[in-house]
Amino acid sequence: MRVLVSFILFFCVASQANAQQSISADSLVFAIAEMYKDLGDYHFEGDVSVRMRRGRQSQTTGYKLRTAQELPSKYMIRLGGERARELVINDTMTWAHHPESRQYMKRPGTLLPVSLRSDFPNPISTYARLDELAESATVIELDTTYEIGGEVRPSYLLEVIPKPTDQTAGQSVSMILWVDRANLGVLQERRSSYIPNSPYGPMSVRQTTSYSTAMLNQDIPDSLFVFAPPDSTDRVTHIEAFPKIPLTLYGLPAKNFSLIELKQQEEVSLENYSNSVVVVNFWATWCGPCRAEMDALNTIYNERKNDGLVVLAINEEETPEQVTSYIEAGGFDFTVMLDQFGLVSREYNVYELPTTFIIDRNGVIQHHWIGARNEADFRHAVEKWIE
Repeated sequence: MRVLVSFILFFCVASQANAQQSISADSLVFAIAEMYKDLGDYHFEGDVSVRMRRGRQSQTTGYKLRTAQELPSKYMIRLGGERARELVINDTMTWAHHPESRQYMKRPGTLLPVSLRSDFPNPISTYARLDELAESATVIELDTTYEIGGEVRPSYLLEVIPKPTDQTAGQSVSMILWVDRANLGVLQERRSSYIPNSPYGPMSVRQTTSYSTAMLNQDIPDSLFVFAPPDSTDRVTHIEAFPKIPLTLYGLPAKNFSLIELKQQEEVSLENYSNSVVVVNFWATWCGPCRAEMDALNTIYNERKNDGLVVLAINEEETPEQVTSYIEAGGFDFTVMLDQFGLVSREYNVYELPTTFIIDRNGVIQHHWIGARNEADFRHAVEKWIE
């Protein structure tokens, strides 16, 4: 429905501009925002330059920007310069790269881009909220042009004055946008700020984002959604520059541990199960999602235990009496272990229950899941490594 509304608004805006050479700036701002909200597949590349001036002193910095998306699950953004970072997501894998620390993360599965974008200054999200951010708007020119990739495109020239925020209170801020008349895509943004009360005295800042590639709702090359770590880059489980991406032990050797097994009350070590496929599941009786996946784990364990499948259900910091009562009532057959002091969970970076690891026959962690999984998820993962 929103796509249709956006198209109708765009048609009315364009028709009005052609017929009357006048246009409502508010309508144009709303139409741009609606177009970006519905933007499915895109590929933008450009240069961002920032110039800061205080009195007679000035400083200029800049960086490259690349971002692309192909629904439902492919996403990429790369920033250069002092804040260089890279996030790449495709149907099967997620990578995050921090060039300054020479570190990268890699984890299986697709992390939803929406939950990660606050880690990046992504212009696409700004344009999608343009109608919410604008306090006022003015059409400066109805019929100008902008050159991109050697092509001259008819454009609108629009000025937007953003609403003041806690961060911009007392400042003078404006945005000048060159907007493609054909599809309402932003081709250049020039944001100017005057900060009278900065810690260094009155200061003016101009940030210009100029796009050299602007593809909207077109076929996007798959090569954009693959990451190859540069030489001398270390793979790690967590990077501080990516606080939205949870820790992962995927691809790392599983750390050995020893815990008391519930039924026999004897100490058992992970290394006792070498050459087996091991599901390590951290859980507690008070955890509803943990209880919801217990039956699925038990079913798959009984189906494949003769093929070398082991399930170690590690209970977190409860008494043997509490755990025994629950396990006996449920009739579960897999091995239950007691992590009464939470030492193993800390070794495995467990901060939410349930958390599950699937370890292959070589002792390598092939899945690191945070949160409950259904029987189909467990079955697919186990059968991949049990054969």
